[in-house]
Amino acid sequence: MKQYDVVIIGFGKGGKTLASFLGKKGWNIAVVEKSKKMYGGTCINVACIPTKYLIHEAKKLQFRQNQEWEEKAKTYASVMATKKEFIDKLRLGNYKKVNQPNVAEVIDGFASFVDEHTLSVEQENGVIQINAETIIINTGATPVLPDIIGIDNNPVVYTSETLLNEERLPKTLSIIGGGYISLEFASMYADFGSKVRIFDRGDTFLPKEDGDVAKAVRETLEKKGIEIHLQARSKKIEGDQLVIEFTNEGAEKNFQSDAILLATGRKPNTDGLQLEKAGVKTGKRKEVVVDSQLRTSTPHIFAIGDVKGGPQFTYVSLDDYRIVADQLTGGKEYNQEKRGYLPYSVFIDPPLSRIGLTEKEAIDKNVNFDLFTLAAADIPRAKLVGETEGMLQVIVEKGSDEILGAALFCAESYEIINLIKYNMDTGDTYHTLKNQIYTHPSMTESLNYLFDELV
Repeated sequence: MKQYDVVIIGFGKGGKTLASFLGKKGWNIAVVEKSKKMYGGTCINVACIPTKYLIHEAKKLQFRQNQEWEEKAKTYASVMATKKEFIDKLRLGNYKKVNQPNVAEVIDGFASFVDEHTLSVEQENGVIQINAETIIINTGATPVLPDIIGIDNNPVVYTSETLLNEERLPKTLSIIGGGYISLEFASMYADFGSKVRIFDRGDTFLPKEDGDVAKAVRETLEKKGIEIHLQARSKKIEGDQLVIEFTNEGAEKNFQSDAILLATGRKPNTDGLQLEKAGVKTGKRKEVVVDSQLRTSTPHIFAIGDVKGGPQFTYVSLDDYRIVADQLTGGKEYNQEKRGYLPYSVFIDPPLSRIGLTEKEAIDKNVNFDLFTLAAADIPRAKLVGETEGMLQVIVEKGSDEILGAALFCAESYEIINLIKYNMDTGDTYHTLKNQIYTHPSMTESLNYLFDELV
């Protein structure tokens, strides 16, 4: 049986970065990956990178909506082919960076626990066993399949992962679910030229966002021709017909769909790992339970990335690497509690970026605060490039003048939000951002104007 210092199950962002870090320090590392199509992890192959590539390409096409359908479909197919070439190169590059003598050995196969130090790896030509002092669970997450009649083996039904490989542009796309993944695909396919409908069983659009922000997002999406249906329960799928029950009306309607996207969340990949044989506990959603140092109930076994539950972002997985690296080679001081505020961006057009408290949350917590808002149309750069949709909103605590939260719905918000995170993490006041010198004309200089607009 081959012995390693560390075995990492899964090739995702945190795992591959940890393998490179430890391998270059002389540790004997193995990375076990069940699929050759997933070298590099979820982000590179079926999530962040391909979706953002397609969103970028789709945005170029939104000004060509008068094209004939055949031309739109041809352009889409060409973009998908180019995307595939791009992702294939990234995947191969990731494999070559990790699978080398001074980094790690990549083992193809599905790993499961035999005991707390031993893994069984099922490969194409048989089963091997490997042993390690430390094991890292980095198996990611996968789309949730809702309990809807007619989704099995239906050629028009897709997940967020499988739709990325569809070379045919659907004339009509129905999306089940109204979360952030749903909105990104809706915005993107509307730009490509599809007729898009969103069906959400809830009664509030974007319930985690403040009402005025959600209203602005909805209006922008509807301007693209996207239909948003609330209190819409997906009852069944019959061929290419999505049967929706509108719970507020007590009525059923059929919607013809060339493609139906299931965007109902993601769940941790723990099935088949035999975690109980290693004494590793899981939670209600089958996520691996960890402490602030990412140790599981078996202390020499860690879990990083989406498999441990919580926010499912690549940059969280990367920060998980920092925590584990510090536990294994550093002062064991860095942990989840020290990572600061967590921003996120939804790559619709324009993008929505958020951090910290919403206005509603601040009110519920009885916080004494000021609310600063700015219309994107008032930003010089936005006027210059014709991207005037949206708004910016920041919550500042009275007295301390510290930023408590922000919602930026505007072009390039995914860049601006990082400045606000840094300001919040350092405990600085909003005055630093307000009085900073920024290049002109840029979207970042919106911070010069934003804090003059007290509501």
